[in-house]
Amino acid sequence: MHSIGGMRWTLAFLLMTACAVDDLDAIEQSIVQKCDDPLICPGNSDLVAALGPFELNADKVTDSSRGFHIVSISHLGVDVPTFQVQGAKIHEIDANDNVFDGAGALSTIIRIHHTPSDREFDLKIVDYRVVPFYSANFAPTISGYYIQYKEVVAKDWKDICPYKDKVDAGIDGSWAVFWKGDRYDPDTGKIYASGGPPVVGTWFNISCAGEALIKMLRMHTGQAVAPFSPIERRLAVTWMFTATFCKPGTRYTHLGVPLVWSDLWEPSDAGPAEVEAIWSAQGAVCLNTPRDKIPDPLVCNPPECTDTQIANWDKLGWVMSALP
Repeated sequence: MHSIGGMRWTLAFLLMTACAVDDLDAIEQSIVQKCDDPLICPGNSDLVAALGPFELNADKVTDSSRGFHIVSISHLGVDVPTFQVQGAKIHEIDANDNVFDGAGALSTIIRIHHTPSDREFDLKIVDYRVVPFYSANFAPTISGYYIQYKEVVAKDWKDICPYKDKVDAGIDGSWAVFWKGDRYDPDTGKIYASGGPPVVGTWFNISCAGEALIKMLRMHTGQAVAPFSPIERRLAVTWMFTATFCKPGTRYTHLGVPLVWSDLWEPSDAGPAEVEAIWSAQGAVCLNTPRDKIPDPLVCNPPECTDTQIANWDKLGWVMSALP
């Protein structure tokens, strides 16, 4: 065992709740993904794209990989011809040239069409919150929204983020973030495109609190909040939060595991901790004590971290995780 004292860490609690929503039929599970026992959801302890239409195109034409495209957007019944996601905030201009962002975006309704089933759903923004970074040294720039949805022909609204319990440092998982600048594979979590409009076009993401990519943003990493953060750093952070020690898409963690880390760009002191792993864009450079036992060492067996590696972790990876 290796423990670290007197270093600088940042603390986050990796909590996952059951993401089964019992009253969804097979098609509605495209809206909110249903997970089977043992509650290993996409993204594991930190979810990745558990929200069905995790990616949408503001062009109101192009289908996402899950078969959704935007039909229309309105605000208080007025058409919104200009809908933009700027970083991790919404910016709207309605047909009367009124501008809305932040809390002003409440009552916005985004109608989406699910091409495979030829069904339409409304997403309604009903509440707003400011989402803090893990470090208080950064002024909050992330807008969080409480979103409900229903099929257009239905009466009852349902929560699009079904995680009611605390998912991250005392924050519940009922809110979502609109953000832009990184496109990622919902199954593996791998970021495959990062940058401004020439790179990602008019695609934007909607992610629930507790998902790994929201944690990446809260760690002040990613195009939406830190445009100059290297994609290698973004990948390393994603692998850390999802405990992807080896192969993307295979994660080794479980409910309620506390995690601390030290990073290269905004460390803060959280006291002694037992080193878990050093993380690069390829995954775990080395591994001591994983959050969950790796059942098959032949599939995933990173070398143990040496004292020399731990002392020089900042030359080997972007972040080092530990178990408090």
